[in-house]
Amino acid sequence: QIFLVGAHAKADALGMLMFTLGIYLMETRPYSARTLIAVILLSYLGFLAKLYFVLLGPLACSYIYFHVSKRQGVIMSIAFLLGLGLLIVVLDRVFPTYITSVIGVVTGARTEISFESSTFMMRQWMYFLLMHLGVLLLAGLAWVRRGRDARDIGEPGCLSEFWCYSAVVVTIVL
Repeated sequence: QIFLVGAHAKADALGMLMFTLGIYLMETRPYSARTLIAVILLSYLGFLAKLYFVLLGPLACSYIYFHVSKRQGVIMSIAFLLGLGLLIVVLDRVFPTYITSVIGVVTGARTEISFESSTFMMRQWMYFLLMHLGVLLLAGLAWVRRGRDARDIGEPGCLSEFWCYSAVVVTIVL
């Protein structure tokens, strides 16, 4: 079965729930240290489900840096990185093979980097772009339109909203 419609219990689904809850909190709650700490904790829980859901923490910290306060953004980034380092150390102590079997495999440390593997990855990248081209174009058009309308009204553009900021950053990272 290629596609599953409906609820399913997988680590991806749990991580996506944490990621989505973090975006929801950043979007609906006024900025406070308590909100950001909750988002960072959701980022750590997402990390425990799947490694790439840790991206929520850097997204939130960089958003605070660019749109709220540079000082607060730097402080929260340092706190996030220290907490992530502590989490990885604790995981390594509790599960001695965690770093080598999970992080090493995911980063490709066990695979040989060759011309064939890089060609394969480029093909995968092109398939991803072609599959999501419509969504990327609509998001880009909405972003440009919203930014133009906001300049007319005198309000900040789409990037000042966390959901749009995170969509743009995740698209660039992918």
